[in-house]
Amino acid sequence: MFKAKTTLIWFLNCLSTLGILIIEVSAEEYQEKICRVLVFGYVFLIMGGLMNMNKQYREFEIYNEKYKEVQGYLYLDVESEDFYVRVLDSYEGMHPDATFLAQKMANPKQEWLSERSVYNYIKMRIVPPTRHAINQILNELGLEEYNQVKLLDHTKGRCVMDFSYFREISYDGIEPQYGDSGVKGGIIRGPINKLEKGI
Repeated sequence: MFKAKTTLIWFLNCLSTLGILIIEVSAEEYQEKICRVLVFGYVFLIMGGLMNMNKQYREFEIYNEKYKEVQGYLYLDVESEDFYVRVLDSYEGMHPDATFLAQKMANPKQEWLSERSVYNYIKMRIVPPTRHAINQILNELGLEEYNQVKLLDHTKGRCVMDFSYFREISYDGIEPQYGDSGVKGGIIRGPINKLEKGI
């Protein structure tokens, strides 16, 4: 959704630039060139849409067992293994995670957690590769190497500090994105990731 809008704006800008560049050519040549650009543009947009349609996501409710509350939604890009978190419009009368509450206080209208906030949240819910005795934990779970997605499937994101876990549901078709924060970097990729390096 967001990417499609960005692509459309870019395409329209290209069209306006092209119009300025060939304004002095004959009407017949102009029409011919514009038709070619339009055809190319439509093909480009259709291909982009098909690529997004082929993208696969898993979706989870962030569910608090104690209070019987859905507190947000976790999305997992199956191919890239990136995580995204969509928060609720309001947490009035609820018992949200501190990360979600801080997000709503900082920017009440922002629907998605920033990339850094997602990184920090996932690090709390899924044991990171830098955790003490990580090899022992992996052995107990029957894993030969560190893998966030397999850990997610084993632990459901449970944490001893609260009553929330990730409950998988059918993907709702919303295209995940990151909220604004001005910070770039990836989710955990290995013992040293981009954010830990300060990139």
